[in-house]
Amino acid sequence: MLKIVPDPPLPLHSLEDTIMLASEYALCAEAVRLAANPLSTTGETDQ
Repeated sequence: MLKIVPDPPLPLHSLEDTIMLASEYALCAEAVRLAANPLSTTGETDQ
């Protein structure tokens, strides 16, 4: 099953941890955007 909501933030100890957390949030946001408008791949919203 697709994980839409990331795990709660943990205390970050390194730049690598911060980058990994940011990438998880970005992937979740992309999944939500595609679920809301699956035909759009350009990031533009249909009006």
